[in-house]
Amino acid sequence: MDGLKYRLRRSNRKSMGVSIERDGGVMVKVPHQAELDDIEKFIAEKKIWIYQKLARKKALNRERPKREFVNGQGFLYLGRSYRLKFVDNSEIKSGRSSKAAPLRLWRGHFELAQSEKANARNHFVSTLAIFRLL
Repeated sequence: MDGLKYRLRRSNRKSMGVSIERDGGVMVKVPHQAELDDIEKFIAEKKIWIYQKLARKKALNRERPKREFVNGQGFLYLGRSYRLKFVDNSEIKSGRSSKAAPLRLWRGHFELAQSEKANARNHFVSTLAIFRLL
């Protein structure tokens, strides 16, 4: 119908329905006894709604820009934005542990050891996972 592709599923239901699947496909569910003309009329009535939902799904699924790990970049954590600051390895070593974590949340910003800049993404993923468990 007018270039709109959809899958048709007949079942033991009393009314017709249309839904947008996770993959962006259109599923039309109809009773077993529904006539093809009635189905096409139903789809024509719902066409604007279908295209609105497809456009919204497409907008939500746009690829997000890659996060850059540079000095001053903001990162959301627990509803607040914290800036990233690269520091020397000696500055980040503190506390009781002899082996300091390369990334820490300190005085309102994330500090990452300069030597670990290439692995910044991995450190954020692992450290934030640990923070969530605490």
